[in-house]
Amino acid sequence: MFDLNNIVVVDDAISPQYQDMIENWLLAPASTWSFARDVALADNVIAKLNLHTRPGFSKTLFNIKTNYSNDLYPMILPMVFEAGFKANINVDQVLFSRSFLTMPIPGDTANTFDHIHVDTPDEHIVCLYYANDADGDTVFFDRTVHDMLEEQSVKAELAGKPTFYDQSLLELIDSKVNKQDFKIIKRVTPKKGRAVFFNGLRYHTAGRCTSGHRLIVNTCFRP
Repeated sequence: MFDLNNIVVVDDAISPQYQDMIENWLLAPASTWSFARDVALADNVIAKLNLHTRPGFSKTLFNIKTNYSNDLYPMILPMVFEAGFKANINVDQVLFSRSFLTMPIPGDTANTFDHIHVDTPDEHIVCLYYANDADGDTVFFDRTVHDMLEEQSVKAELAGKPTFYDQSLLELIDSKVNKQDFKIIKRVTPKKGRAVFFNGLRYHTAGRCTSGHRLIVNTCFRP
């Protein structure tokens, strides 16, 4: 059983040849990417909270709700299984898998982060795979969605109502809680072939690389 308080780092999660194949296929000239105004939060949340956008590119590889599967997904899924095996984590049901490509934003430093977030309020574990070497650390904080449900401002809003575990819950938390008060508990530097497993309800974010690009695959699953 995976301890949800743990953040497990697995280096060389797959063979060097497999690492090269994933990187090359994701960045192939024929590989299509979608522009995202913000790589962490939805457009409506950015507009509602009047936040600066942190743009990048994304590629959906799999989504269980829409039954969508990208041509690259059959190459990505075995990587998740292999990395999970090395971390002693069983992958049972994948919820979705996405890749993100980000580049430096003028004026950013190593301590300039994207917006603090979680991907979905569903109970899940994240396999975050780094497809290249970069200097934009993944940053983990001391708070989870469950912690946020104990915040007075959130409890007051939910008083007398059933707790709804959908994106609107995350939007409510975003609007009521100052996440700048969160404390950093761990930073992980992107290294090609490295995978990180963590409780998907833990708040996290990423720093922007200061040169080159940052290429990751984010797969959310139930163990």
